[in-house]
Amino acid sequence: FSAFLLGYALFEVPGGWMGDRWGSRRVIAVIVIWWSAFTALSGMVPALTGSTQAPRQSGHRQAYFGNGFLKTALYDGPSLRAGQTIKGPAIVEEPFTTIVIPPKWTVKLDKFGNYVATR
Repeated sequence: FSAFLLGYALFEVPGGWMGDRWGSRRVIAVIVIWWSAFTALSGMVPALTGSTQAPRQSGHRQAYFGNGFLKTALYDGPSLRAGQTIKGPAIVEEPFTTIVIPPKWTVKLDKFGNYVATR
């Protein structure tokens, strides 16, 4: 179910009738607010549900960490869920950044999408 489908189903069919009854400006304002709320909520669902399962690796690569090259796990950032923990050495590839987790470090994704690193 998506916010678009829900908004369309709720307001497309009865929209004309509601516009005639309560006025088009009032109806459009309610539709925009309702649709915006469902869009925001549908975007929050993956972060709120969380996961205790181990994150799935997307591959490996050799990466240099001070003393030489190490086999380093790769993770796809958008596929990670709140509560998942990644142990270094690892690399998390996000759409606009890359997070490098050195050996002996651990990163946990919190419910707000922040990567919290501890040693």
